[in-house]
This record gives sequence, C-alpha cells and structure tokens, in this order.
Amino acid sequence: MGSAFSIILGLLFVASGIGIGYISYQTARGAIGRNRSRGIRIASTMASDEGWAAGHRAALVPSLLAAGQMVLCGILLLFTSGDDTTKLIILASSALLVVGIAVATLLANQAAREANDLASPQANGEHNDEHNDASDGTLP
Repeated sequence: MGSAFSIILGLLFVASGIGIGYISYQTARGAIGRNRSRGIRIASTMASDEGWAAGHRAALVPSLLAAGQMVLCGILLLFTSGDDTTKLIILASSALLVVGIAVATLLANQAAREANDLASPQANGEHNDEHNDASDGTLP
C-alpha cells in the first residue's frame, strides 16, 4: 500500500476523474443545460442552447478520456510510496488532463460555433423587419 500522501492524492484523482466524467456525460446527453457552474463555459457554448448542446457532444470523447486517465492514475497512486514514481504519475496525469481538456475545448468551440451559425436568424434567411439594414440598398 502507498504512503498517506499517495493514498489521499490517489483518492482525490479518482474522485475528480469520476466527477469530470459524470459531468461530461450528463452535459453531452443534455441532462445539464447551459449554466454558469458546470460544463465547458466559453463564449461559443454559452451563446445559445444549440451551441451548448453541440459543443458538449463534440467534447465528450476527449473529456471522457481525460477523466478516465485521472481515475487510472489515481488508482496507481494508491499503490506508490510517495517517491519519484508518485511525482511521475502526478506529472503525467496532469499533462494528459491538460491536453484532453484543451482538445475537448477546441472541439466544443468549433461545434458550438457551427451550431450557433445555423441557429442564427441570418443563417436561416430570416430578416428582422424592425431593423433596417441600409447596406442592402433598399429603403424602408
């Protein structure tokens, strides 16, 4: 069994990985809607419900991979003795988490922007009659 430090850190990694995985799954399936506390909260996902949903669906796989590696590294930490192996596991897991979340965020941003563009009135050919856009050369 590992040192007290490794065990506490291992349990923290496992709990964090499970939490990230759960929230990622729930947002991707639509159970957690647009909010200010959970999920990928960037301008493109917060702009519309469509953007939120599309962004989180696109981010699901890298988010789950990042969460899964945290759980695995947490389990490994339970059995280390607080030596250089512990440091290596922490460093590797942290790096993989950053990469996974960065990829998830990039994919979410791209998908959310596309969904927001499709959901916008101008993309659907609608025109707001209350707003006169003289740039099209017509007069009211």
